[in-house]
Amino acid sequence: MPSHGVLPRAETAQHADRAWLPGVSGVQTDRRVARAMTFIVQDLSRRPSRAEAALVACLDPAYFSKRFLKSTGVNCSVWNRQIRVEAAKRLLLGSDFQIGQVAAAVGYDDLTTFERNFLRQTGVRPREYRTAKGR
Repeated sequence: MPSHGVLPRAETAQHADRAWLPGVSGVQTDRRVARAMTFIVQDLSRRPSRAEAALVACLDPAYFSKRFLKSTGVNCSVWNRQIRVEAAKRLLLGSDFQIGQVAAAVGYDDLTTFERNFLRQTGVRPREYRTAKGR
């Protein structure tokens, strides 16, 4: 497993606009929320708490949640699920990892929860996604 989640540090730095991440386009004006988002993305296999993300943003956890919602249009937990599924999609197509390995790489300890969240967001199961996209 990669030690820094789905993207190596160099690629994370290159993707400063983080275009592949949902809900990031409006964050350009809120540096504190963007800092927390970058912290979360740097290692998706780890699931930081809201308090940890707020600490990185130098904000109170409750205020961080409000500011995150205002900046992105979604709450932090929804955004976390979205980025993990987006990262999983990239891994499913760009690696030979088994589904369970992909789930672990994007921070899911439970394969059933991963598959349920993947299905909810994409409309297909991870294995079906990989097959449909030609892998």
